[in-house]
Amino acid sequence: LEERGLTTTFFEEHGIFPVVARISISYRRPASIGDRLHVTASVIRAGHRKFVMGQEARFAETGDLCAEAEVTAVFVDKRTGRPAVLSEEILDAWPELRPSTEA
Repeated sequence: LEERGLTTTFFEEHGIFPVVARISISYRRPASIGDRLHVTASVIRAGHRKFVMGQEARFAETGDLCAEAEVTAVFVDKRTGRPAVLSEEILDAWPELRPSTEA
């Protein structure tokens, strides 16, 4: 998020904060202290209030899959405690979150 300019300051100024609403993880291989993992994430689908990301954790040395996850997240309005509509500022910074127009 920070690489896209969506920093703690941005969220504080806009009165919202990101929240993981649901996560489903499949563990493929155990990782231990000292293992280096490379984690990737990409947007799978997005709506007006929530988005779903696919994530993979792979061992840095071998590329073997350690875990994969599907994460549903929302931005919550601090005043109401309810999911906020994704603002144009967020969508401009993170265009992959624009809701799909596909049927």
